[in-house]
Amino acid sequence: MAERTKVVRCAENGCSESTFYTYRTQREYAEITQRQAQRPYKCTRHDTPDEVLRPDNTERTHVLVASRVPFMGRRGGWLPGLFWLEEGRDSGSGFTFGPGFKAHASDFPEGTRLVVTARVEMPDPAEDEARLSGALALAADDITPDPDAGLEAIRARTKSAAADAPASADSTPHQK
Repeated sequence: MAERTKVVRCAENGCSESTFYTYRTQREYAEITQRQAQRPYKCTRHDTPDEVLRPDNTERTHVLVASRVPFMGRRGGWLPGLFWLEEGRDSGSGFTFGPGFKAHASDFPEGTRLVVTARVEMPDPAEDEARLSGALALAADDITPDPDAGLEAIRARTKSAAADAPASADSTPHQK
């Protein structure tokens, strides 16, 4: 049977975010529909809004602790090595990573805290305005009333820059 797609919109009023589910049988379609009835899809902005970085929430910190994990088998005991666990949780991973870092829990002593912080630094509007007005002033200096004079000035600058540039080791044109 061919694979089909069901598109589902975020359950929050006015939100245009959507996701899709693929299914091959009517049974899979019914399961998707039943799941959506029990817990409607919400995009990340609405499902976990406190975790989404935005202008009024510019920083998030996540803490993991290198810990031992109990073995839940018949004899009990501990799993070998250390695992990165969220505080108050009893399961995790011995390895974690993110943009710019990787960390094996067993490389550190038990109790080590891995603190990962994401922070958004927005530009200062006053600096943006100053930068923009400076760029506009430079552009205004290049404007001349005679279009041909402007073109000649560009050609002169281009020739001057080419004359100042060092000659390359292979200055012959390449043919394809």
